Amino acid sequence: MNYKSMIASTIAIVLITACNEVPRMEPPVDSERDEEVSAVSIQGQMVTIKGQGFGNKEQAAPVLWVMGDDVRENGVLETDYLNSIEGDVVPTGTGQIWTKGTGVEFQNDARHEGLNKSFVVKNYGWLGWPEAMGGNDTRYATQAYTAFRIKTWGDIENYKTVDFTSLNGQFDTGLNEYDEGEQITVNTVSGKLFSGYVVSVDTVDNVLHLSVIGINSALMSGASVIGTSSGAIATIPESPKVLNTVSGKYFRSYENANIGGGVKVVRSVNRFISTISDESGQEVDRQFELADKSDQGYGVEKVSNKNDWRLMETYMDLRGAEGTGYNDVDNMNKKPFNYLNMAYKDQDGGPTVSNIGWEAAGGTDGINAALSFGEVYFDSTPQRIVISDSATYFQTTSNIEYQYPIQWADNEVTFELNYGALDSGNPLYVYIFNENNEHNEKGFLLCNQC
Repeated sequence: MNYKSMIASTIAIVLITACNEVPRMEPPVDSERDEEVSAVSIQGQMVTIKGQGFGNKEQAAPVLWVMGDDVRENGVLETDYLNSIEGDVVPTGTGQIWTKGTGVEFQNDARHEGLNKSFVVKNYGWLGWPEAMGGNDTRYATQAYTAFRIKTWGDIENYKTVDFTSLNGQFDTGLNEYDEGEQITVNTVSGKLFSGYVVSVDTVDNVLHLSVIGINSALMSGASVIGTSSGAIATIPESPKVLNTVSGKYFRSYENANIGGGVKVVRSVNRFISTISDESGQEVDRQFELADKSDQGYGVEKVSNKNDWRLMETYMDLRGAEGTGYNDVDNMNKKPFNYLNMAYKDQDGGPTVSNIGWEAAGGTDGINAALSFGEVYFDSTPQRIVISDSATYFQTTSNIEYQYPIQWADNEVTFELNYGALDSGNPLYVYIFNENNEHNEKGFLLCNQC
């Protein structure tokens, strides 16, 4: 299903403002929605939209909102991160914002100037099981929506380590042991050449950290790695030990913190997998996008091929007999799961954020992969409000900013205006999602500089 084209058939919105009136915006020709739009109301940092079809939302605020040190749990402002500085370890445990996690630090680098910090992981680290959702004892829910920003330090999805027998010269490994350094050529014994980058060199254990696409252990056998600028040459043994990051995890959403049953959704480097287990922890169903399971969860959007902040979203709908959902990066390539048998849905808990970060798998935490993440938005409903400088949602990529809802009724919503990285001097548009994750395809003009 193309989720960008999902449109509520019942939403009819009337927007009221003290600014100039906005001309009526016609819905797409394939929409049955009767849409009437007049204008938008802005009072300071508060925006109110009146209309109908927003759905009722018992708690207007999301379950968890982490934007720099602006942290809110179920609508309550928390001050835990106000005094944290770069290099501090993010606290986890009972009573903390995250009840589980390891290896995550605060850093000053963030996506825009309005944020004063984000999180950083080096080699291995994650945060999960937010206190706001009950921690280990998750509260009951049948839906979950999670969004966060992520920026990898280099193309970590192609990072690998390989041992070497000799080294002549010194590779230029760049600014640190995690970013890509000089360009290299891997010259295989068959004469086939592979281009890539050196990341770091461990001269104690004789291990190269490389970023190379398309090469495997067999091709590495007996190869030479040559630095383009330094001229350094490393020789690989005939039976090399090669480790890669292909099984690394960016995100997990589980219902149960223990071995018990429930839904488990995992976004790894190259797959998106959904499973459900019985009370003993025995897996009883595993589903992907296609009914015949032939895709096996492959075909996800790459994360690390752009040296920039990416937007990752995961939605789960477990309300029916068959669970569905998707993972998406920058609104570019939604990878769904379908047909998940809900007979063993956890009747006491609900899906939460189990892991966000970099969970190196299979003993690969020795690979020097690092990433930054932050701007976590989690809720047990997909109902949300975003703004963008794109006039239609189909045109958006990562250029959306999440808004903080203050009041939410079927005929009126009020939210706290958050421009984020968007230019407040440009035309901006509002998109409202209902309880079925449906939204207006054409944005409602936010009259911010009328």
